[in-house]
Amino acid sequence: IANRRRHRCHARGGRAGVRARGSRPPDPPGPTLTLPVEGIIAKWTPSDSSAWLRAGVAFCLRDLVELRQTDREGLGVCSQALEVLRGLPAGEYPEEEVEWLATTAWNRGVQLHRFGEGESARQWMSLGLELFPHCGEGWRGRNEVGKYNKYYEEAQQGGRPVAAAVEGC
Repeated sequence: IANRRRHRCHARGGRAGVRARGSRPPDPPGPTLTLPVEGIIAKWTPSDSSAWLRAGVAFCLRDLVELRQTDREGLGVCSQALEVLRGLPAGEYPEEEVEWLATTAWNRGVQLHRFGEGESARQWMSLGLELFPHCGEGWRGRNEVGKYNKYYEEAQQGGRPVAAAVEGC
């Protein structure tokens, strides 16, 4: 439980734990509900408009992303969520969860870029950029998307470590 709390704190901007400079961030332990929740996400349709179901899936998705075993698995879960968002009318998915997912994806990319994980970093940052347009009008990072595009282009070219983390909700 302490390990999970530390990762949640870190994922939400806390400073729990210290890593050696240049070392890769640890991957959190794997979730126990991965397959059932991924199955729900994969079968999601816009007609599944029950508010409690949307909120439940969003809550489980958050845990899946936080508890993924590898970056590849986390990217897969986030990509599935993006496909769900693309198929829903605007405002159907909980706004705060979209903002959390977008900022988590972008910030994970920034973190990986700082640790020299170029390809993984670019994949996460790209996913964040794809999710940003789905964030609500009141999202704090909305006016900064141009800056994030610039940082992404620099990362694409193998540029300096990105220093632009996005503030979440």
